[in-house]
Amino acid sequence: MNSKIKNEFLTTILKGFHDEAEIKKIAKFCQGAKKFTIQNFRKQQMLNPDFQKYSSFTPKELEFFKKIIEKYVETVIVM
Repeated sequence: MNSKIKNEFLTTILKGFHDEAEIKKIAKFCQGAKKFTIQNFRKQQMLNPDFQKYSSFTPKELEFFKKIIEKYVETVIVM
């Protein structure tokens, strides 16, 4: 963040690992960044099969997280 190198952040989020408090912590860590991408978890070709027990967030939940992050980061994209 303190260098002159252009940066952006991406976090893949999944139920069971991320919640409102965790998203807020991540957003605060990235405060001042130009771009942050939220990538919703998808059950596809995972290296660790233990992740099969987790699920994705709904579009409504992703929008909620986006609004939290927008308080700290200039542009937020949801994938």
